[in-house]
Amino acid sequence: MKISVVIIARNEGKNINKAIQLIYEQNYPKKEIEIIVVSDGSIDNTVKMALQKSVKVIVLKKSFGISVARNIGVLEAIGEIIFFIDAHIFINKNAFKVLNKCFNQCSNIYGICGKYHTPFKGLNSIRNIRYKALSGKDKTSRVINLDNFATFSSGIGAFRRSVFNKVGFFKENFRGFAGEDIFFELQILNKDMLLYFEPRINGLHYENNNNLKVFYHRIYKEVRGFCKVIISSIDCGLRMPKIDKYYLHFPFLLSIFLILSWIRIEFILIFCLIIILEVVYIKNIWFLKDYHFKEKIFTVLYCLLIAFLKILFIPFFIFQPIRLSINGKIKMIIIDKKKKKISKNYKFKDNQSAQSYIPIITKRIYNVLKLFSKWEIMKIITIIRSQN
Repeated sequence: MKISVVIIARNEGKNINKAIQLIYEQNYPKKEIEIIVVSDGSIDNTVKMALQKSVKVIVLKKSFGISVARNIGVLEAIGEIIFFIDAHIFINKNAFKVLNKCFNQCSNIYGICGKYHTPFKGLNSIRNIRYKALSGKDKTSRVINLDNFATFSSGIGAFRRSVFNKVGFFKENFRGFAGEDIFFELQILNKDMLLYFEPRINGLHYENNNNLKVFYHRIYKEVRGFCKVIISSIDCGLRMPKIDKYYLHFPFLLSIFLILSWIRIEFILIFCLIIILEVVYIKNIWFLKDYHFKEKIFTVLYCLLIAFLKILFIPFFIFQPIRLSINGKIKMIIIDKKKKKISKNYKFKDNQSAQSYIPIITKRIYNVLKLFSKWEIMKIITIIRSQN
């Protein structure tokens, strides 16, 4: 089975060679592997370093975002399986062997994702703890659907080519946001197509966030990405998963009593109780081994910060018009293994129909309230059951 590896890179000159080398070292026939590096407006030596490895390189003169980069990679790939990996994720050697076996044995599985771990300490421990405790990705492989949800990471994930014929491409309006792969996952699951989590496909995530500025930027991207996923899903009429602690989670009661506490001081006590409820909901953090108590405390505070920022950002996105595609042509240079250059233009179709502003806003408000209240009820039920 031919696997096309699409490596998304932006200013990854220090990582790209190792990422490519680990693909070459897979326990899988070399003739069945195609490697495509998409440089999304890199201004360092990413392209130069990638060309040393004799792979196809697609050069975007300016950054169009990860969705566009992935879509272009798909259009240029020839494999039956499209495997996406970020340039700073170093994959294990048996990943493709496992991937091929899973796809061959399960014809009803349309996508498979693995997991990754950040080897750095400090602020990176927060990411690792939260990922392990709340993402639903542990040591057991499992099917992913709307009733058994886990976030699908396209930073280390593969799809059958047929998915793009049935669902379309990643939505380019997620440029500058996290969450484009979650929205794509929801589109797939809404077609009743199954996805799969396979922990034997794993890698080391060499993106060091042990810097307050970088760490803040990641929080900012995640919160905005969450809001984008929710509003875009409502606009497209997608069904949402029943419950998720890691990404698709909104503190609805917390937001209500936060507002009430501003109006009347008597509600502050209830507001504090709701914060405790939020902490209890993510209690799995406390049971992780190999992490210090201090690191777990910071992770809980991080989760609460994410929750409060979601409350702040979601109203802004409810009233913001959203387009699902970008306008204009995308210019690029494709450099093949023999370093022959070809210039190309792409233009993705915008199939979004025009709608009046007021009906859209009304629909969003109604569905946001409905969805968040549903999630809150499920959260309370989950907490009660866990105490019994």
